[in-house]
Amino acid sequence: MSFADPECHCEMISHSELGPIQSHETLARVIITPIHINRATGQPSPAAFQTVDLMTRGLSVLRRDHTDDAELIQQGKILCKNNPERSMHGVLYGSAAAVRALVDSVARRAFCLIDDEQPGQRTHATIMRSADQDELEIKALRGDLMDIFGQMVAPPADA
Repeated sequence: MSFADPECHCEMISHSELGPIQSHETLARVIITPIHINRATGQPSPAAFQTVDLMTRGLSVLRRDHTDDAELIQQGKILCKNNPERSMHGVLYGSAAAVRALVDSVARRAFCLIDDEQPGQRTHATIMRSADQDELEIKALRGDLMDIFGQMVAPPADA
C-alpha cells in the first residue's frame, strides 16, 4: 500500500488527540528479540525495518515525546503477545525531521509520518512510503532509516 502522496499532505490528517506529528518530535521503534536482532552481534538487524512493512502497511513507531515508559513497555508486550520466546530487547530513537528529509531517487520525499492512534496505543504512528518506490529503492532507504534511528538503548525497567 502507498498513499501515493510524495508531498505527504496525508500528514496533516491526525487520527488522535495529539495532532499531526511535528518535525521536532522523536520517534521510537521497539525492538523485539529474536525477530529484530542479529544473533551474531546482538544488534538490530534489517528485520527491524522490514522492506515488506515499508512497502505495504508501513512501519510502526511511537511518538516518544508523548509516550511514557509504561506505554513503551506496553508496546513491547503487544508485539510479544502469545509468543513466549519473544521479548522486548531495546528501543531505537530517531528524529521525525530526519525521516522527513529522506528523498528517493527522483528527489521526492521518501516517507510520510502518519499519526494513527491504535487501540491501546494512543501514541502510535506509522512511517509510510510516499509513492511507488520499488523494492530495491525501499531497501536502500531502509538503510538510511537504520542510520537515522541509530544505536539501540535498553528498554525501560520492567520491560
